[in-house]
Amino acid sequence: MEALPIGFIGAGRVASTLAGMLEAAGENVLGVYSRRQSSSNALIGRCRSVRAYESATQLVENCQLIFVTVPDSMIEAVVEGIGWRTGQFVVHCSAAGELDLLRHAKNCGAEIGGFHPLQIFSDPEVASKHLVGSSVAIEASGALQLQLYRLANLLEMTPLTLRPGARLAYHLAGNFAASSLLALLAEAENLWEECGFVRETALPALLPLSLGTLDSARRLGLAKAVSGPVSRGDSATLVRHLELAAQRPEGDGLYREVLARLITLAESSQRLSAIQLEALRAALTQVKTPDSS
Repeated sequence: MEALPIGFIGAGRVASTLAGMLEAAGENVLGVYSRRQSSSNALIGRCRSVRAYESATQLVENCQLIFVTVPDSMIEAVVEGIGWRTGQFVVHCSAAGELDLLRHAKNCGAEIGGFHPLQIFSDPEVASKHLVGSSVAIEASGALQLQLYRLANLLEMTPLTLRPGARLAYHLAGNFAASSLLALLAEAENLWEECGFVRETALPALLPLSLGTLDSARRLGLAKAVSGPVSRGDSATLVRHLELAAQRPEGDGLYREVLARLITLAESSQRLSAIQLEALRAALTQVKTPDSS
């Protein structure tokens, strides 16, 4: 399939990562437009032949496959300000935004689609290392679908066909698997500090534990990767944990919710007896929350 001249409207971290990787893979990444020249310069710094255009209209006139990589709240307005044409492919990289955000381009005759890599882009250098092997949610049809699947395979990503209307649930799933983990680590940092350790030492000490857990989940699945007192049916330790958590200003609500889900996972692993599972669940009700009468 013929490589198309590719352009990016928006030069943030997603655009910088994709542009650099697509160019390195031999694609014709022609240009970028951003309202911020500094952002365009940063993207160009990751590529050899990409040029900055003075306007989105000028970029669209020269490219056939255009990725709209601006913030979600700006996608619709940006697309509506451009005169698209038949034969063009217009794609956004939003996880939660529906393709309806691109309806103006579709009304002009362009084909529209979504291409969302299931990876974090806090740092383009880190994202580039982890993009290979990641999944990418693709929502498109016809020739555009074929092009996006080709690009996914070129970048050694696993394409997922996302059905219309499922984007918000897909995004929520990704949020649970990504940034929500940081909230749990922040709570672990709080407890680490309460132990008398320096807070800055928490992540170096705890992250290997987190990474080991994730690696076990990758190899064994979630249920078999459960470790700690839940995996052993150690209800006595859970009671002590909950008693300590209940004494903290935040209470034990978060830990109680996490434990309930861990017990369900442990049950599906079929490693614990019915008596052990009953004892674990009883521990959740044995310790009363601060609000309990």
